[in-house]
Amino acid sequence: MTRTKALGEAMLAARRVTARDFMIGAVQVLGQSDLTILQFGTLLLLEDGKERTVGALSEQIGRSMSATSRMIEQLVKRELLRRQEDPNDRRARRVTISPAGRKLIASMMRRRAEAELKLMASLPPEEQRTVIRAMELLAG
Repeated sequence: MTRTKALGEAMLAARRVTARDFMIGAVQVLGQSDLTILQFGTLLLLEDGKERTVGALSEQIGRSMSATSRMIEQLVKRELLRRQEDPNDRRARRVTISPAGRKLIASMMRRRAEAELKLMASLPPEEQRTVIRAMELLAG
């Protein structure tokens, strides 16, 4: 087996475990918070702190402007996003994540980290150090 193929298979195996756990946790939290996967993905996208126009956001999530606007309106009403007029173009609106949106994302990420720590706890210390180093390399 080539090194590339072995790496691909190892990454796929790890992704299966983490994706399954992530989705189970996400579905539970999304159900509790009454969010859709698309709304959650939008919050994750905006979590980088950059303002985006509704048009740019609709392109990034692959939805029409009208569908994106309706979704944004729902998230603004729930105080998870902020929307304001673009100072350079009064017809355009800019969207950012709100403190409540950040708090929700942080809560979900903490749950994810806890699940990953449980998985890591089963590894011997040397392998834990290897995984940590690999994560640092992948994070850039």
